[in-house]
This record gives sequence, structure tokens and C-alpha cells, in this order.
Amino acid sequence: MKDIVSICIGGCGNRIGSSFWKHLMREHHLNIFTGEKIDSATSSDQLKAIAEEHCNIFLHEKEDGKFVPRVKLLESKFATFGNCGNGNSFGNGYYTDGSLLEPKIMDQVRRRIEQCDYLDGFQVFHSIIGGSGSGLGSKILTHLSDDYPSKFIGTTSVLPSEECFGGRSLSYYNSVLSVQSLLASTFVTLFDNQALEQYCRKEVKLESCGYENLNDLIAQSVCEYTSPFRFSQSLNSSYRKLATNLVTYPRLHFFSISRSQMEVNVKNGIKSTLETLTRNLFDSSNNLLTLNSQQGKYLTSNICYRGTISNISMIEECAGKIKIQNESQFSKWIHSSIHTSLCETISPVCKFNSSASMISNATFITQAFKRIRDTFKNQLKRKAYLSHFLNEGMDEMEMDEAEWNFEDLILEYEQYETVCGYEDTSSDVEDEDDE
Repeated sequence: MKDIVSICIGGCGNRIGSSFWKHLMREHHLNIFTGEKIDSATSSDQLKAIAEEHCNIFLHEKEDGKFVPRVKLLESKFATFGNCGNGNSFGNGYYTDGSLLEPKIMDQVRRRIEQCDYLDGFQVFHSIIGGSGSGLGSKILTHLSDDYPSKFIGTTSVLPSEECFGGRSLSYYNSVLSVQSLLASTFVTLFDNQALEQYCRKEVKLESCGYENLNDLIAQSVCEYTSPFRFSQSLNSSYRKLATNLVTYPRLHFFSISRSQMEVNVKNGIKSTLETLTRNLFDSSNNLLTLNSQQGKYLTSNICYRGTISNISMIEECAGKIKIQNESQFSKWIHSSIHTSLCETISPVCKFNSSASMISNATFITQAFKRIRDTFKNQLKRKAYLSHFLNEGMDEMEMDEAEWNFEDLILEYEQYETVCGYEDTSSDVEDEDDE
């Protein structure tokens, strides 16, 4: 069994992680308070067996048979998600608090690793808006990549959004400074509050959305794209296989997620409903990152279907049809750009009998990067709030270097938007399943 150690950093990361464990344990028929197995009258014996068999990927089974999250929760004294203040800087999280906390943190992470039968990698939940998620998060990610270079590192990262933070906080400095550590990761999924809130209002029908709702939506999304290898019903049976399908080039591993849910009715025709379910995934309003998918290209995508849809050939046919109908939105030099997977179990919180989620590697993700870059450059030009970083021992050269790295990432995505013809798209993500 390949095990994942989860690390939740900062106020945002801890809240997302807490919600993730609740959803995860419900899906695996575990009591969210005690970790004990519970009977589910709605699941077949086969699905129950699969759910129980793969509990250990994210959860640790104690001697008494109860399950607990295999997780380390990290928080520094200044971190709060809803209040990204001027004292909440990357420099404080990376240098001041990070230097003090790092030895103890890494020791505790090693203890979690000792619980694993075989460590496959790490899943990190954090926001790069505040000081802990960006600074302390970067410190930990750097050490993980140095100490465990052969292991998978995936992150669930929340970006600043203009509607929520404007240009009045340190969030844009923090975000640009965090990119260097995210480049060393393997698999980065991105979210922002503005898109999350719009989705909650439009699809979940919530009149008012708090951080609890937004964090819960992120947690549900992580459960969706990890379901194929948690329930072992797909070729995407590990994070590594999923990354191999999605990462075209080593540095291009930043992803957005879109979601769609529908009631599939046999009388109305499964095929037509399936096409609608799939087509909705390509609608920008269903993306959990503020993007316009019409202004860029899809490089690779993986669609995970859950629920009553059980015909994998119909799923593949539908995905191929959608690609042909929207040919201009896909890169021409990657032939197998859409991968599909099927998981018969569906989330207990889903109000419909079928759902789909798509995790995409696309050039239009630079729209989010450019919004951050433009505000960063405007603030740096005026030296706004710079003292909060210089007082922590940083210098302006670090800001310049971070800007160059961020700009290089944007340019690298843009160059593949216009590439024509065939190129080798194999990534540096190695598949260790046969070792």
C-alpha cells in the first residue's frame, strides 16, 4: 500500500485539512469522531470492501482498528486566513518563525513517515496569501524536496483574488515569493476565493458564503480527484500516475479544477446527460479558479466521473466528442490530451446521483498568475509595504529574483500555447508502481 503524509499549514490549510478528513472518512464509511468503521446500507458489499481496503492511503490504522488522519498540523502565531494583515509576511513565516519551528516540524513529519508501510509522497494544504502558508509553507516544501527527492509532493494552494484582497495587503508579495518552492513540487492545484464563492452561489445555491463553505468546497474537490486511486477502480491508481498524465513538462504542473453534478436518468438517455455533464466542465463559471478558458489552450486534462455512470467506453466516446467540438481550445501537439477515470462510489454529500470533476493543465492559468504579477510589480515599484519584509532580514534582490522566476513561468506556459507539431511530452515524474 502506498501511503500519503498530509501537512496542513496556516489557518487556511488547517481548515481545509479538517474538512478534507471529514469528507474522506465519510466516503470510507468511518465515524468522523471516533474513526471506527460503520455499516452503510446504501453500498454494495463489493464497494464496501474497496472502501475499506484503501483507507490506509491517507489514514493510519491504530492497533485497536480505529483510523486517524496521517497528518501534521502547522500554525505560527500570526496566521489567520480571514485576516491577512501587514504583519503576516512571507519573511516572518520563512525566516523568523520558520527557522525556529523547522527542526521540530521536520522531526514530527519523520514520525508520521514511520507510520507508513511505504511512503509515496506528501499532500500539503495551505494558502499562499498569508505569512504561514506562504513563508512557513515554502520552508517546509523546500525541505521536503531536499530530504525526499524521489517522493511525490502535491499541494492544494489558495491564491489571492482581487475581489477579496485588492491591492491593500501583503498577499501578492507572499504569493510571488512562494512560487519558487511550488516549482519544486510535483503537483499544484490552485484555487481562489472569488471563483469559489461564485460557484457556491451558482451551483450550491448559497445566499451567503463564509470561509467554512469555501474551504469545504476545496476539500470536496480534492476528494473528487483522489477518488480513483482511493477506490482503485481506475488506471489513475496513484498520484504519480495522475501526474504522469497531466504534467507535460516538469515546470508546467499548476492545475485548475472544475466541477459538474447532475441527475442521470435512464429515461432521458444516459448518453445525452453524460455529454451535458462533461460539457459543463469546460464552462469557466464551473472552474474553482477565476479564469476564462476561451483565452488559452488546454494542454492536458483528467476527468473523473463518479456515480451511476458505469460505461467507460461511453465516457471515452463522450470526452472525445467534446474535444472535437472544441478543437480550437486544445493544444494540437498533444494527442492524448483528455484522460478519463471512473469511480462508482459517489460522495455522501452529493445531492445528485452522478458527478464529474476535471483537473486541467492549461495555458490560461497564466491569467491568475498575471493578476498577481501586475499587482506585485505595482507595489514593488512604489516600495509599498516593503519594510515588513526587510525587517525580517530579507533584501530587495530576493524580490527581484522571485519576480524573474514568476515571469519565466508565465512565459513558459505562453510559449506552449502557440507550439505546433509533435514534441516529446514525457515529464520527469517517474512511475514507481513496479518497483
